[in-house]
Amino acid sequence: MPRCALACVLALVTVCSAAFAQPAANPLIVKIDGGMIGGAAAGSLISWKGIPYAAPPVSGLRWRVPQPVTPWTGVKETNRFGPSCMQTDNVPKSEDCLTLNIWRPAQAAPRALPVMVWMHGGAMVHGGTALYPFDAMASRGVMIVSMNFRLGRFGYFAHPALADEAPNDVRGNYGFMDQLAALQWVQNNIAAFGGDPDQVTIFGESSGGGSVLAHLVSPMSRGLFQRAILQSPGSPGPRARVIPASDLATAEKIAVDWSRSVGVTVDGEAALKQLRALPAEKVLEGVSSAATLKALSAGATPPGMAMSIIDGRFLLEAPEATLAGGRQAVVPVIVGANDRELALGVAATKYELFGRGGSTTRSVVRRSTRSGSRSSPIGRSWSRRATSRTRWRVPDRRCGSTASHTCRRRSEARTWARRTATRFRSP
Repeated sequence: MPRCALACVLALVTVCSAAFAQPAANPLIVKIDGGMIGGAAAGSLISWKGIPYAAPPVSGLRWRVPQPVTPWTGVKETNRFGPSCMQTDNVPKSEDCLTLNIWRPAQAAPRALPVMVWMHGGAMVHGGTALYPFDAMASRGVMIVSMNFRLGRFGYFAHPALADEAPNDVRGNYGFMDQLAALQWVQNNIAAFGGDPDQVTIFGESSGGGSVLAHLVSPMSRGLFQRAILQSPGSPGPRARVIPASDLATAEKIAVDWSRSVGVTVDGEAALKQLRALPAEKVLEGVSSAATLKALSAGATPPGMAMSIIDGRFLLEAPEATLAGGRQAVVPVIVGANDRELALGVAATKYELFGRGGSTTRSVVRRSTRSGSRSSPIGRSWSRRATSRTRWRVPDRRCGSTASHTCRRRSEARTWARRTATRFRSP
């Protein structure tokens, strides 16, 4: 072989060897919609926290459907939870809250990982992703995504002036639309993290379980997930008599009445300008968790907040009508409940309470109790009522005393995560 040809071959081999010897790309740096982000490694896991999935819903975007993020340059560090969405709880919070988090095993997988997307509970007025670290669940071989979404009046408010400003927007259900935007983000970006967009399970508890139900019945969520898990689902509930959804006309009246109560007496564009100028703290007034549960127990909604809204686009009808007609997404579903649930409403006796479930439930109660004796399990559980008579509270052994909803939720989330993760391991 001529010397010049041999030299060329040796040079090529040297270049190729050097190329193959280069270290693998940094697994913490990922390109997504908007730009590059950097995560954090801890033990056997990698996580990215506080990833913006939509533009901040502030100023003129308060009460608008989520908008695309503004692209950034460089690498955005995403190694801590973003603030929770606005609520009365004493937690880090902001209107600029539309972020999500991702956990995955650090070890490279032979194939794309199944994805589980969490929707937190909190009566649609409080809660956030920082309450739920998913390290243990992700260590079982799945990718976990959790998201913040708008709550209270920021998330479920349908002033009629919004129809004139943005006639093509879904109105009122802004919290659900945030969740929808996050699910669309997962479809567009999760493969870059090693997740499989065709193996997405949505799961949630309490009002988060209600959110899962909303996406099961909404035509706008079709194709964004392949499985669903509902733990103790709340609003919108599958039974309208328990936690009803508002029709759009009712939701508009709720919004106008509250606007009048805070001094916004004009209509149209002027009304929106004044409403958006209100401090966030003013918008929060009267929609604490306790106030919301009290209102729901009385068969009402908190002032100015419509809860779930049958808006005609995201929710076409009451969920039970969709389910009865078989019009929901046809995917595998797991539904769970607790032996010590948070219940809403007032009943004079346990028979009246369980009688609301129909003849089958009444029969079970009669067989399970002895003439209303408090010594039976059901008798003990349901004889203990909250002194406010707005909700039932029962002993929770995991928390050591009569449990609050928050205590039950945290205990339940940890136990449920351990039990559920094995069902969604990578094949």
